[in-house]
Amino acid sequence: MPSTLANVSLGSSSRTFAVTNGATLEIRGIVSGTGGLIKTGPGPLRLSGTANNTYSGATEVRSGILELAKTNAFAIRNSNSLIIGNVTMFPALMLSAT
Repeated sequence: MPSTLANVSLGSSSRTFAVTNGATLEIRGIVSGTGGLIKTGPGPLRLSGTANNTYSGATEVRSGILELAKTNAFAIRNSNSLIIGNVTMFPALMLSAT
Protein backbone atom coordinates (compact mmCIF):
# COMPACT_ATOMS: atom_id res chain seq x y z
CA MET A 1 0.00 0.00 0.00
CA PRO A 2 1.59 3.32 -1.00
CA SER A 3 1.65 5.66 1.96
CA THR A 4 3.27 8.86 3.09
CA LEU A 5 4.31 9.86 6.59
CA ALA A 6 4.99 13.36 5.31
CA ASN A 7 2.64 16.26 5.78
CA VAL A 8 0.64 17.26 2.68
CA SER A 9 -0.11 20.92 1.94
CA LEU A 10 -3.12 21.54 -0.30
CA GLY A 11 -2.22 25.22 -0.62
CA SER A 12 -5.14 27.46 -1.51
CA SER A 13 -6.65 25.25 -4.24
CA SER A 14 -8.61 22.02 -4.10
CA ARG A 15 -6.38 19.03 -4.87
CA THR A 16 -7.52 15.77 -6.44
CA PHE A 17 -6.28 12.41 -5.19
CA ALA A 18 -7.01 9.81 -7.90
CA VAL A 19 -6.49 6.28 -6.59
CA THR A 20 -6.53 3.55 -9.22
CA ASN A 21 -8.29 0.20 -9.02
CA GLY A 22 -6.40 -2.28 -6.84
CA ALA A 23 -4.37 0.45 -5.12
CA THR A 24 -4.74 2.15 -1.73
CA LEU A 25 -3.24 5.54 -0.86
CA GLU A 26 -2.66 6.23 2.83
CA ILE A 27 -1.69 9.67 4.16
CA ARG A 28 -0.46 9.47 7.75
CA GLY A 29 0.79 13.05 8.06
CA ILE A 30 -1.16 16.29 8.50
CA VAL A 31 -3.18 17.56 5.53
CA SER A 32 -3.16 21.39 5.70
CA GLY A 33 -3.99 24.49 3.69
CA THR A 34 -7.05 26.50 2.76
CA GLY A 35 -7.84 24.31 -0.25
CA GLY A 36 -10.07 21.26 -0.38
CA LEU A 37 -9.56 17.55 -0.92
CA ILE A 38 -11.22 15.71 -3.82
CA LYS A 39 -11.16 11.88 -3.89
CA THR A 40 -11.57 10.16 -7.27
CA GLY A 41 -10.89 6.68 -8.62
CA PRO A 42 -12.07 3.30 -7.35
CA GLY A 43 -9.22 2.69 -4.88
CA PRO A 44 -9.45 3.84 -1.25
CA LEU A 45 -7.79 6.96 0.17
CA ARG A 46 -7.05 6.52 3.89
CA LEU A 47 -6.41 9.51 6.16
CA SER A 48 -4.67 8.08 9.21
CA GLY A 49 -2.16 9.08 11.88
CA THR A 50 -2.44 10.74 15.27
CA ALA A 51 -2.50 14.49 14.48
CA ASN A 52 -5.47 16.58 13.34
CA ASN A 53 -5.74 17.47 9.68
CA THR A 54 -6.04 21.25 9.49
CA TYR A 55 -7.14 21.97 5.91
CA SER A 56 -10.15 24.26 5.75
CA GLY A 57 -11.63 23.55 2.31
CA ALA A 58 -14.39 21.12 1.41
CA THR A 59 -13.92 17.35 1.24
CA GLU A 60 -15.48 15.79 -1.85
CA VAL A 61 -15.77 12.06 -2.59
CA ARG A 62 -16.54 11.69 -6.30
CA SER A 63 -15.82 7.97 -6.45
CA GLY A 64 -14.27 5.18 -4.41
CA ILE A 65 -13.82 5.12 -0.66
CA LEU A 66 -12.47 7.76 1.72
CA GLU A 67 -11.37 6.08 4.97
CA LEU A 68 -11.26 8.35 8.01
CA ALA A 69 -8.83 6.51 10.26
CA LYS A 70 -7.19 9.11 12.53
CA THR A 71 -6.48 7.96 16.09
CA ASN A 72 -7.84 10.49 18.62
CA ALA A 73 -7.69 13.22 15.96
CA PHE A 74 -9.87 14.80 13.29
CA ALA A 75 -9.51 13.49 9.74
CA ILE A 76 -11.96 16.19 8.57
CA ARG A 77 -12.45 19.33 10.63
CA ASN A 78 -16.07 19.67 11.69
CA SER A 79 -16.33 23.12 10.09
CA ASN A 80 -15.73 21.76 6.56
CA SER A 81 -18.40 20.64 4.13
CA LEU A 82 -18.42 17.00 3.15
CA ILE A 83 -19.66 16.29 -0.37
CA ILE A 84 -20.48 12.69 -1.27
CA GLY A 85 -21.55 12.38 -4.90
CA ASN A 86 -24.24 15.04 -5.32
CA VAL A 87 -25.03 15.44 -1.61
CA THR A 88 -23.48 18.20 0.53
CA MET A 89 -23.41 17.89 4.31
CA PHE A 90 -22.47 21.05 6.19
CA PRO A 91 -21.02 20.98 8.68
CA ALA A 92 -19.42 17.61 8.03
CA LEU A 93 -20.77 14.55 9.77
CA MET A 94 -19.32 13.89 13.18
CA LEU A 95 -18.26 10.26 13.32
CA SER A 96 -16.76 8.54 16.31
CA ALA A 97 -15.36 5.09 16.87
CA THR A 98 -15.93 3.13 20.05
